[in-house]
Amino acid sequence: PSLLSRYKRARESYVRRQTMQRLVECLAGYDPASNSLPLPARADEKSLAEAKRRREEVLEKVRTTVEAAESGADAVRAKFDQFSAKRDELRAIVDGMERAQRQRALGEDGAEG
Repeated sequence: PSLLSRYKRARESYVRRQTMQRLVECLAGYDPASNSLPLPARADEKSLAEAKRRREEVLEKVRTTVEAAESGADAVRAKFDQFSAKRDELRAIVDGMERAQRQRALGEDGAEG
């Protein structure tokens, strides 16, 4: 399996586990008398600042990863261009050799006839 498909499966599994864990935590606060679940606590300044810091950290990691992937892709493109140029060069050499061989064969047939 490709790296991307393994990543997607791992991510889906992680999200599923986290969702189930949060659901169980939430259900633990169920009040049968009022038939209600507790509301989430309001975010305070500290948790908002932490969330903002984490967001910036994650964005920086994503930027770094994208830059690395782009440079890797550029290197692959450059190698592919080199490969394509060499392939075309070799194809031209083989075509020339085949053409020369056909001409020699025609020349031999003409000399015999």
